[in-house]
Amino acid sequence: MATRKTPTSRKSPTTRRPGPVAGGGATPSVSLRALALDVVLRDYGFGVTVSVLAIDRASGLVVDGLDAPNFAVAAVQSPTGWAHDRALTISSGVNRNAGVHQFSVERDGKKLAAGPWTLCVAVRGTHEGKVLVGATLAAIDV
Repeated sequence: MATRKTPTSRKSPTTRRPGPVAGGGATPSVSLRALALDVVLRDYGFGVTVSVLAIDRASGLVVDGLDAPNFAVAAVQSPTGWAHDRALTISSGVNRNAGVHQFSVERDGKKLAAGPWTLCVAVRGTHEGKVLVGATLAAIDV
């Protein structure tokens, strides 16, 4: 005959203490820590165009109205090999249409050389009182 185990008393979970609050003020800023970026690269002959759709994963809302300082683009791989810390510059203004931000990128004042590129596109800074944090990789053969 099998014996039945007597249930042991469960320990109560420890109380979580709140972590540090960004900003430290009475009304903390909300951080878009889970910013999803969808990036499409296209080469139209005059240079590489970057199209970025930024979405706050917490709310599912599109983050609109970003400008050039909110974007950082770096080459991870160029036609000549790995390109560590090769920042690219935005060669045009940022055009916005239905939440999609589009701009062209260049390196050293010239359009990107022919060949395979892998770019790291990041969104940074603040927008409407929220801290923007997000990055993704995108590849193109120019």
